[in-house]
Amino acid sequence: MAVAVYPHSYIPNLCVAEAQACLDAISLAKDLLFRNIIIEGDSFIVIKKLQSSSNDMSLIGMIISHVNSLSKFFEGVTFNFINRACNKVAHKTALLGRNSTSISIWVEEAPTVIEAVAQKDRQWVDPLD
Repeated sequence: MAVAVYPHSYIPNLCVAEAQACLDAISLAKDLLFRNIIIEGDSFIVIKKLQSSSNDMSLIGMIISHVNSLSKFFEGVTFNFINRACNKVAHKTALLGRNSTSISIWVEEAPTVIEAVAQKDRQWVDPLD
C-alpha cells in the first residue's frame, strides 16, 4: 500500500536499524489511517521482541516500546518474521534509502526498481509447499 524511505544517521547496528524501520512503518501506517496492518521484518530478534509483552531493557527497548504504544491506534497489528530471501523489497528499499537525504513516501505506487523487485517477490513459491 505504501513505500517510504527515511534517512537516518547514527544508527549503531543492524538490529537498531530494523527496529527503527518498524517504527517508521507503523508511524506511516498511523498517518495514513490504516486500521489493520502487518509488519514484516527479517530481523528475528526485533520481531520476537515486538511480539512479546515483556519489558525490554535492551538497546532497542525504547524503540520497541514506542512501536507497541503506536500499535494501540490500530484494530489489528501483526508482526511477522520473514526471511530476506522472501522479501527483497525491504532490502532494496533500504538500499534506496541509504542514498536519500530526505524522506520519500509513495502511496499506492513505488519507484520502478522497487516495483520490479515486488513483482519477483509475489512470484516466489515456497519450496516446502
